[in-house]
Amino acid sequence: MKKLINSNLFKQISDIIMITMALILIISVIGFVLPVNIEVIIVPLSFVLALLIYYFVNKRIIDTKQFLVAAIIIVAVTVIMCIVCSYIYSSDGDGNYYHKVGVGAIANGWNPFKESVQDFSSSFFAVDNIDFNAIWVDHYGKASWMIAGAFYALTGSIECGKVYNVLGMIVLFGQVVPLLEKVGINKILVYVFSVLIVFNPISNVQIFTYYVDGFLFSLTVALMISLIELVREASDKKINVYLFIMSCMIVLGNIKFTGLMYGGILCVIYYVYYFVVQYRGKKRIAIKEGGYFAGVAVVTIGVAGAPTYVQNFIEHGHPFYPLMGEGAVDIMGLNSPGGFLDHSIIYKLFYSIFGRIDNFCIMMGGDKLLPELKIPFTFNMEELSRFEDIAPDSRISGMGIFFSGLIICSTILGIYYIVKNRKVLKSVMPLIIINVAFTIFMMIVLSESWWARYVPFMYVFMIAGFIITARFASRGIIKGIYGILIIVLAVNNAMFFANLRNFYSGSKEIRDTVSSLQDKTIKVTRVDYPGCLYLLEDTHINYSIDESLIAQSDDVSSLVQQDDNKTAAGEQGIYYNNLGYKQEDR
Repeated sequence: MKKLINSNLFKQISDIIMITMALILIISVIGFVLPVNIEVIIVPLSFVLALLIYYFVNKRIIDTKQFLVAAIIIVAVTVIMCIVCSYIYSSDGDGNYYHKVGVGAIANGWNPFKESVQDFSSSFFAVDNIDFNAIWVDHYGKASWMIAGAFYALTGSIECGKVYNVLGMIVLFGQVVPLLEKVGINKILVYVFSVLIVFNPISNVQIFTYYVDGFLFSLTVALMISLIELVREASDKKINVYLFIMSCMIVLGNIKFTGLMYGGILCVIYYVYYFVVQYRGKKRIAIKEGGYFAGVAVVTIGVAGAPTYVQNFIEHGHPFYPLMGEGAVDIMGLNSPGGFLDHSIIYKLFYSIFGRIDNFCIMMGGDKLLPELKIPFTFNMEELSRFEDIAPDSRISGMGIFFSGLIICSTILGIYYIVKNRKVLKSVMPLIIINVAFTIFMMIVLSESWWARYVPFMYVFMIAGFIITARFASRGIIKGIYGILIIVLAVNNAMFFANLRNFYSGSKEIRDTVSSLQDKTIKVTRVDYPGCLYLLEDTHINYSIDESLIAQSDDVSSLVQQDDNKTAAGEQGIYYNNLGYKQEDR
């Protein structure tokens, strides 16, 4: 059994899942083009094809027993996590505002090439006065929605679709373990760091939501690792790397517009390095690699991204509409703290990293303009109390209450050991420089780099310093300090699981309310977050939508009142992000 369960098994699992997710996107788009609604078979079909592709590519070297074990583990973990995800309701704002609208529409036959999601949803729910937020659903990246929609169609529960977050984390784990083994650190530390990278502050707080930043984090880092492999592996072992990079980019480039930017920049940088440093003078190889990356771009944007990038260009003259182009919508201004306006990126980044954890902005009102600065590694009880109700997209100090101190320490230690061991690191020094330069460049160029969920590579930058220290630290005092810092990092990340209690209690209240409504007829009186309507569809509640009340509703006085980050149920309404109802006489 020990021979079967090793880093190679994790790598196989990671590769197969990544290929499966990419195939879900490709097959979904094929279904849009035909057009036929094949959503219910997309997951099993994609998985079987992924197994066949992986086996065919590796048939000369594959361990059949290990391959079968990998397939069984994937099925078992996916089934278990689908059950868990369906049990825990997603009450996040963005998820119910537009993510679930896209997921539910795709699962039920929406074709983005034929019509707006507004037209489809209005027809599906037989309503006219509900805004289904089509400007976001029609034009944003659809990778997570296609994956979630395929699982929704297969299982009948829209909450099941959140499983893409877990699948992304498994993909990252399977890539990072083999890499850290090659670094030469203690085997226990290989798994410690792998867990700390996978269960990072961004992913931890979003794991049971329809937010996509944790998913984006996982695939961005996985792509970084596969690109490192590309320039270091022997040529006869590169076919799996090629396959993984293409699969990863297909999905990553269609999660969000930033995913395409991060992945595209990384691919360009590594191709230039691959060409200039590794294969100077070998023009045939350079042309071959250039052709490969060009192919990746075509499939990512022109095939998997056709319902987004191509459609946006045709309809609005810009592939990144509505964030760019004529009629662009500014979504970041109101989402920023008032004190950040008209200030430099460095100014905002400093306040965000060294401020007390918080989530205020102009849109939320209030008179707070700037975060309260603090000394690194310090905290107060008010700061700790925020973790239980923290939103999935915490704006200030979103990497954790100890992150400011951790990044200072890791930077100092990393630089010290890199300089001290520069001769030993000579062969990998270009890769270190590439990744450090990429991180710094993105942090000072991306205007919203102060918002943790937009800069996943900043966390990787921090943890890389500790990995380098683990590789070279030998003195007792340094190792002791370093060990304490790793414990602090683990605590820092674990705090982001504090809101699981709210997920559980909120989900229980929703289930109790749903159970109480099974033999009743209700009339929906308020729909602020239209994705919530799929709760009624999935649980087969007999409902109708009172459009006259929805049009007149200006307050939530008829609903159970609770904090925006919580979900509650009561006699008068399901506070499931403002889905109100009243019981009708039969």
